[in-house]
Amino acid sequence: MKAILIFSLICVCISIIYGENNYITCASCDLGDTKCENCTGAACVTIHQLSEYGGSSNGHYRGCSNQTLCEEVAFTLTPADKKQIQSSSACCATDLCNQNLTLSSPPVGTVENGVNCPVCENYNSLQVCQANTHLACRGAEQKCITLEGKTKDGKGNFTFQGCATENACKLMVDDLVPFKDKIYTLSKNATCTDRGTLAAISSPMVLFPVVVGFLLANVRS
Repeated sequence: MKAILIFSLICVCISIIYGENNYITCASCDLGDTKCENCTGAACVTIHQLSEYGGSSNGHYRGCSNQTLCEEVAFTLTPADKKQIQSSSACCATDLCNQNLTLSSPPVGTVENGVNCPVCENYNSLQVCQANTHLACRGAEQKCITLEGKTKDGKGNFTFQGCATENACKLMVDDLVPFKDKIYTLSKNATCTDRGTLAAISSPMVLFPVVVGFLLANVRS
């Protein structure tokens, strides 16, 4: 009898140490779904997406996270003119706390800010996209970002390069990111750089006339 009692106490202690008793029940549904099921995880997460890809789509994703400390973040991403992702997310840690949680989209800017970024995107492909053009960034999107990830079922990959707000640079491995009505899991931490207008005209064929003009001006003076 004592042996059974001791074994039971050991199991309880192990469960507490490894957090098995800390899991909670969360609402779970894909973007745009109105009926949710339940899932179990360390925290509940809600993601709101407003997508502009030749048309506007708006929806909430609800699900579970295995991360005990998931950070709330709002950001925008732009890979091309008339294409943009606006995303905001929040976490909570009580049963079904994300069931009725609604979020709003972060604001976007319309005025060019002087930053130019390489842009490309590739979805549901094993190939990494190669940027062959640049985009003039607008508003608070003052970072050039690179993201890589996969679909939640692991059957498709995506890569993305474009303009981003600084908050997007906080995205890390296993974070959930919405793109075009789907949720992707990042396989790498977000990579961000600062790019000025010179980055967009770094081609030698473009720089050559500029350099020649500068030299002639100095010779004449």
